[in-house]
Amino acid sequence: MTPETKLKVRILKYLASFGKDIWFFKVAGGPFQMPGVPDIIGCYRGKMFGIEAKSKSGKPTDRQLHEIEKINAAGGVAGLAYSLEDAQAIMEKLA
Repeated sequence: MTPETKLKVRILKYLASFGKDIWFFKVAGGPFQMPGVPDIIGCYRGKMFGIEAKSKSGKPTDRQLHEIEKINAAGGVAGLAYSLEDAQAIMEKLA
């Protein structure tokens, strides 16, 4: 597993700990996916969220940053996660 994949697994386990209060899924990339969509999309307490996981050396694309900005502008919460703590900080904005 790559460092980024390991991080995604940790984030997904963390999100699963929210129980029935959350809905989320890991976006599977492919030719029919809109470019730049965050790796993990979900809804928590009526608010949409997006988490783009990156390894410590990973760099988001301009399109990924654009989609994160669009989610935030639309009233959702989205951001980059280089660690589990970053993902937790994104989720804390929804509380």
